[in-house]
Amino acid sequence: MNPETLTKSAFLALTLLLSSQTAMPQQTPESGEIASFLHIAGAQLPNIDKNQQSSMASNIAGAQTRIGDLAGALSTVRAVESEEGRVFATGFVASAVAWQENVQLAIDLIQKSAAKNDQTKAVDYSFVAQQLAGKHAFDESLKVAQLIADGPGFFGKTNRLVETLMGIQTKQWEARDWAGAEATVKQALDAVERETADPYTQEFADTMPAGLYCEITNTLSREGNRTEASAVVERIYPMVAAARTSEIRQALLYQLSIAQINLGRFKQRSTRPSN
Repeated sequence: MNPETLTKSAFLALTLLLSSQTAMPQQTPESGEIASFLHIAGAQLPNIDKNQQSSMASNIAGAQTRIGDLAGALSTVRAVESEEGRVFATGFVASAVAWQENVQLAIDLIQKSAAKNDQTKAVDYSFVAQQLAGKHAFDESLKVAQLIADGPGFFGKTNRLVETLMGIQTKQWEARDWAGAEATVKQALDAVERETADPYTQEFADTMPAGLYCEITNTLSREGNRTEASAVVERIYPMVAAARTSEIRQALLYQLSIAQINLGRFKQRSTRPSN
């Protein structure tokens, strides 16, 4: 390998490591050299701090997948010591595979990565759903998000689902898919209602839904969708009125004030503004 090729290949390998969506042809004069650089980088995983392995492996394996070296990517993932780290890194591989339009393989990789690590697998599903939404493959993106909804319960599951759905909704809004965006908002709101009716833990049952409504309001307000955002804020007022304790009421009022700030109509009063 001559110095010029070496420098070019190293630069391309670094570009792949730093980009989550770079797509390169699998057959290029430099692809073999790039794969070699990435393989060398992956071989260094046992020499770095265990807590940093999943992050490093995610970048390397994602880059390997984008140049068509799926076997190398999976080998890199297996080099991570912790199971949670391996599942996390698998999400980057799956996202790259989904970007290459092999969604079922992406899902299979995640589902096989760890049978019981449902929280990290939900993160991986979110990665894939966001990638697909970025390509305006909204139907497939929503199907992947549904895997989060259908999966076993864990603390924060509804937060992850709402975050994923609103990320998809933003891409739909940007694509001027108004009907799709509206339907996705409804899915996010339905998820909050399910959490309200059947909370995973009672510890945050009184306040978590309001926080999720704030998240939805923030996204809609940022898009300039004030009509939908206002309707979501309306859902918080009854929660304040029904608060069981003064502490819960104060927490909900705080969430309400955040939602109003996001909406851009904050008023320094603790009651609902008159029409």
